[in-house]
Amino acid sequence: MIKLCNKKGHTHDPTEELKRYKIGVEDSVGYKITGVISKRDQFVIYEIDEQSLQNRIRIIVDSYDKDLEKKIIKKYNHVKSEYIKSKSALLHTDNYEENKNLIGQTLSAYLDDYENIDPNDRGEEFKKIAKDIFAKNKSTLLNSISMMIPFLIFIMVPFIINWCTSLFVNSKISLIEYFCLISFGTSLGALMSLFISLKTRNLHEFDKWNLYFLLGFQKLLLGFTSSTIFLLILNSEIIKIKFFENSIMGILMVCILAGFSERLIPTLLSNSESSISRSM
Repeated sequence: MIKLCNKKGHTHDPTEELKRYKIGVEDSVGYKITGVISKRDQFVIYEIDEQSLQNRIRIIVDSYDKDLEKKIIKKYNHVKSEYIKSKSALLHTDNYEENKNLIGQTLSAYLDDYENIDPNDRGEEFKKIAKDIFAKNKSTLLNSISMMIPFLIFIMVPFIINWCTSLFVNSKISLIEYFCLISFGTSLGALMSLFISLKTRNLHEFDKWNLYFLLGFQKLLLGFTSSTIFLLILNSEIIKIKFFENSIMGILMVCILAGFSERLIPTLLSNSESSISRSM
């Protein structure tokens, strides 16, 4: 949205109207200004307190030199279509602040070059911004799935080796069944932990998806180590948990907890150390 202000008189820009556009005051429409992205003598690009993300960026053009004002408005109208499309892309980004500022600064750069009306450039930089936003979304999805793959593989391991049918019939648990229980339970718990952390995790720190596969595998190895230590502690009876009786469901619950919580095992080891010290 663009707001025009016409003032009479002959003096130097900026106009009195533009001077009052500061954080905390209301614009001419009545919206509270929450941020100023770019400020020039003839225009201000600012952010308002608005629920809709794509409508938060606003611009006001005002100058004592009406010919100059018309030139800036003409340049704005020249790139307006792609500018609005790039603002719509803000609905699809997790990095709103960075992209909001990028769009505002890009618009400012176009308006600074108001003398140049290039028929072949009707806002190509805005196209690049929108394309980059969707490319990052695609990369985020690919990288998050890459991190999940190791967990999904080890969740499927017990079923692949076809042990489930006999597992829930026999009362004794063999070594291979122990491994399958650890694999299934740990992967399930760690996968749930990964789902919770994906919103806040940086999925653009590496440029290749296979590195996220290794990152997921690293987290899974930590879960396996935690589950093994947890089971050893419980079987040694240093710490006792009511639901754990070396049964199938007991082992599963222990592994799910160990895979989910990265702090659980360090806490248990600390408690175990205290218990051993007291018994000596």
